[in-house]
Amino acid sequence: GNTFKIEMDKVGKVVEFEFKQSPMDIYVVTRENGKYSATKKNVPKEVKIASIGCTIQGSLYRSFQRCGGDARLANLFMNLFAWDFNFFEQAREGDTIRMLIEKVYVEGRFMGYDKILAAEYEGYAVGKFSAFYFEDPDGIEGYYTLDGEALRKEFLKVPVDYASSAESNSRKVYEPRRVRNNSSVAVKYPAPERAAVWSVASGTVTFAGQVKKEGWVVEIQHSGGYKSKYSRLDRIAKGVIEGAQVYQKSVIGRVGAKRGKKDPSLLFSLKKGRKFVDHMKENFPGGEPVPEKFMELFTRTVSKYIDELKTLDVMGLEDGQA
Repeated sequence: GNTFKIEMDKVGKVVEFEFKQSPMDIYVVTRENGKYSATKKNVPKEVKIASIGCTIQGSLYRSFQRCGGDARLANLFMNLFAWDFNFFEQAREGDTIRMLIEKVYVEGRFMGYDKILAAEYEGYAVGKFSAFYFEDPDGIEGYYTLDGEALRKEFLKVPVDYASSAESNSRKVYEPRRVRNNSSVAVKYPAPERAAVWSVASGTVTFAGQVKKEGWVVEIQHSGGYKSKYSRLDRIAKGVIEGAQVYQKSVIGRVGAKRGKKDPSLLFSLKKGRKFVDHMKENFPGGEPVPEKFMELFTRTVSKYIDELKTLDVMGLEDGQA
């Protein structure tokens, strides 16, 4: 839990107050010349590069756990490819995963994951996808394909941030499914309660409020005639009101449970004009690629990652069965 430490002078006045939320989050308030100032303590940390190679068996979560990872790592992997496909629907047994990721340690204690440096998914239904982290000399960073195209697309394929919930490290499996909601075709996304709900693209909020039988609802108008709808929210995020501008991956609310139901879920639908569309099958445009002047540096950086991915041992379906 949280801890604090107080240092006082001889007359009982506070000279320094230290508040520790975690080994990496330590805040210090000090008094000097009668004035107090607060700073976040610079905690030395060690970053190690870890790798994982795995064959899908059952759900993505269980596969990562079988191969030495955990649900947090599975969620980060899913979020990375959230622009391209939906693992819940398109992953198949026998698909393979390779990944290089930074792990953060403080005083020898594992604190969490940082950047995914390189990732590869090869699947029966989706083909081969690769993602590489790159920061150019101008300080622009992002994830790109092997050819330097931006991984980010105009629209996300998955509107839920599964890594945002306190339950993100649980073993529970969340399988979305298509449902009919009144006259619309929607996708029901079971998720941890109060997991963050993302806007799938930039746009303008056209509705934010309660709807009978649907709970808290947000509707967003996007470019290209698209309109997204998010129903059964536990709450709507502060500032998400009619007329507000939101951006891709802006948190617009939290996943809730329908009254009388135990399992929380998000109901998501997308329209183009007056017609409901399957967002998984829409071909959305991408973002800015790596600038031409930095392509040589990008190619050298990616080549190192590719060599490392190629040498990874991939745990097969028969491994870890004993």
